[in-house]
Amino acid sequence: PDELAPVATEWFDRGGGTLGVRVYLEFADERPTTQTATAVGERLVGPADYLVEVIAAYAELGVADLSIVPGQDDHTVLRTIDALAVDVLPQLAAVIE
Repeated sequence: PDELAPVATEWFDRGGGTLGVRVYLEFADERPTTQTATAVGERLVGPADYLVEVIAAYAELGVADLSIVPGQDDHTVLRTIDALAVDVLPQLAAVIE
């Protein structure tokens, strides 16, 4: 979200409409010290509270279309989807509105 902030500001200042972003999220037990680079960009890896924080930060920038790519393989995809459904989305509902 920090890297997107100036782009989002310019987008809306120039009259841009819906801002859509694709993010690569992965649930992990511990909060990262840095983002983990992948061949397709940056993966945001961390526990549910970190993922809530990241998604809320995108919402604060005005992102209205957030496309989430959960994990990189069967194990991380299933684990991330489970965390999103059980922990992240319920917390997010209380944060965004």
